[in-house]
Amino acid sequence: MASWTEILIMVGTWIIGIATGVSAATGCWQFWLQKEKAASVSSLKTQVVAVAGNAATLQTNLGTLQEQVRVLRERVGVLEQQLVPAPTGGLCGGSESSTSQRGRGGSRRARGTAPSRSSARLRGG
Repeated sequence: MASWTEILIMVGTWIIGIATGVSAATGCWQFWLQKEKAASVSSLKTQVVAVAGNAATLQTNLGTLQEQVRVLRERVGVLEQQLVPAPTGGLCGGSESSTSQRGRGGSRRARGTAPSRSSARLRGG
C-alpha cells in the first residue's frame, strides 16, 4: 500500500496536471475569442464603410431628384401660363346655354338654326 506522502504527491500531480490543462484550454479559448473579436471588428468596419458609401449615393440621388422636381415645377409653370382661359358666358362663348333654350319652348337648337329633317318629319313637314 502507498504511503500518505506518495498519495499526496500523486494527488498533487493530478491537480497540477488538471490546472495546467485548464490553463492551456483557457489560453486557447481566449486566443480564439480574440481572433473572433478581431474578425467581428473587421467585419463591422467593412459594414461601416459600405453604409457610408450607400449614404453618399443616397445623398447624390436625393440631389438629382430634387433637381428633377425643380425642373418639372418650372415646366408645369410654363404649361399653366400657356393655358387658354375658358370662355365665360355660356356654351362656345354664347350668352345663353342650351338649358335656358330648353326652358323656353323645349327646343335644344340655338337661335337662328333650321330644324333638322327628322323633327320636320315629326311635325308633318
